Amino acid sequence: MRECVRCQKVFVEQVVRRFDQIERIVQFCFRGVDVRICGLSNKVCSACIEREWIERFEQEGETYIKICDGQIKVDWKLIEERWSQDLELGRKIFWGFLRDLGVLTKEARGHFILCVFSDGAFPRDDRLWPSDYLYFTKHEDAVAYAKEAYKDKDWKVWQVMMGG
Repeated sequence: MRECVRCQKVFVEQVVRRFDQIERIVQFCFRGVDVRICGLSNKVCSACIEREWIERFEQEGETYIKICDGQIKVDWKLIEERWSQDLELGRKIFWGFLRDLGVLTKEARGHFILCVFSDGAFPRDDRLWPSDYLYFTKHEDAVAYAKEAYKDKDWKVWQVMMGG
C-alpha cells in the first residue's frame, strides 16, 4: 500500500507481468471508450491518474480526437498539419492519447503496419518508430493517416500475422 503524492490517499498498486517486465496499468471508461494507460508511476493513485488524463485530453487531445457515444473519430489531416509544425505535440498525441485509447498499439500480431517506400530504404514510418514501433488497430485508420501524411510517396498498409 502506498500514499498518493497528489491526493495523499492510500492506494494499492495494481501491476501486470508482461514478458520479463512488471508494468503498472490503469484502466477506465471515458465517454464509452476504454482507456488503458501503461507504464505509470507507482506514486500516484488510479483516481488521480484518470482525472489528470481526462484534463490533459480535454486541453490537448480533443482538438484532434473526438470521442462520442463510444466512438473515436481521429482528425488525421489536422494531426498531420500540426505534426509538421510541432514534433513533440505529434509524439504526445501518437504516443499518448492514441495509444491509451487503443487506436495505436505496440502489439504487432493482428494489427496494421504502415510502410513508406523511399529511396530504397527500409519501408517504415519513422514517426511511428521513435523507440518502439506503433501499429494501427484498424486498417481504415492506417489508410486515413497514410493518405494525409504521405500524399506524395508510395506507401502500403499490411496486417501483421506473426510477432509479439
